[in-house]
Amino acid sequence: MKFLIASEGGGLGDSVSLHFTRAPFFILFDPGKGSCEDITNNGESRPEIVIHESAKHGVKGLICGHVEPDVFLTAQDNSLTIFLSPPITVRKAVEMASKNQLRIAQAPTIFPGRSRQGGS
Repeated sequence: MKFLIASEGGGLGDSVSLHFTRAPFFILFDPGKGSCEDITNNGESRPEIVIHESAKHGVKGLICGHVEPDVFLTAQDNSLTIFLSPPITVRKAVEMASKNQLRIAQAPTIFPGRSRQGGS
C-alpha cells in the first residue's frame, strides 16, 4: 500500500505530524518499491489537493496524528484509509500501518477552533 504521511520533516526518520493541515511536509512513500518523495507544505498548496493528487497516483493510506473534517471527507471521497499515529518516526508509522497496528479514523478527530474531539 502506498502512503501519504503528514511529517515534521522530509525523511523517513522524521516524526509524524500531529495535524495534517499544518504539517511542514507531506511524504509519499511506497514500501513495495522503497520510493520516498517529500512535498513541502509552504502554505500555498491545499492539503485537499495533495490528497486528491496522491490518490490519483495510487496512494491508499494517509497517516497523521489527527484529522480535520475537510481532510477526513477528502480522504473518504478518494477511498483513502486514515491511520492515526502518535508522534513516532514516519518509518515506524508506515510499518505499523502496514500491519494494521494503528487506529483507523472513523470520523474527524480535531475541529478548527475547538479542542481535540475523539483523538488518541
